[in-house]
Amino acid sequence: MKLNNLARRILFVVTVFLTTSAVAENLLYNDGSLSSFKMICSDRNTHAYRRTYAPLQQKFIDENNWNNSEKFNSTWTFVFDADKKLMLLDDKEVDFASMQAKTVLLTEVTVGQGLGQSIWTYVLRPDQSSGAGTQVNGYDSPLMAGVKARVVEFDCRTTSK
Repeated sequence: MKLNNLARRILFVVTVFLTTSAVAENLLYNDGSLSSFKMICSDRNTHAYRRTYAPLQQKFIDENNWNNSEKFNSTWTFVFDADKKLMLLDDKEVDFASMQAKTVLLTEVTVGQGLGQSIWTYVLRPDQSSGAGTQVNGYDSPLMAGVKARVVEFDCRTTSK
């Protein structure tokens, strides 16, 4: 049986859709070692690297690329619902979550309307009320462009959901 170009394209789109849907359902893995929980975390300690370029001045404007003085002054809320097999970060479903041996690994990808993109990864231990996060980020605007990386140690409160 020979397929014409339109039939091939439709078959391709359906195959991609089904494959993507199957993969998307497997982006949360739980080995059963974790029950539902809620963790509210704040930044205890942050180390950051920045390399910023000023296009108008055509030069790098960073003197000291590493610092330990960044503060987020906000919280991260992680909620895992074991019954629904759902992991939320600040009320949004995460891109990837793996839960094994009471340890949670999460990934969150953010694209900032053409001005930059960022990947956050997190490790959580709900049984110890501890966690950490890392971010790599690239950004670009008419005033500045560059890269940054951050490592954040969390201070957390954990409750059963």
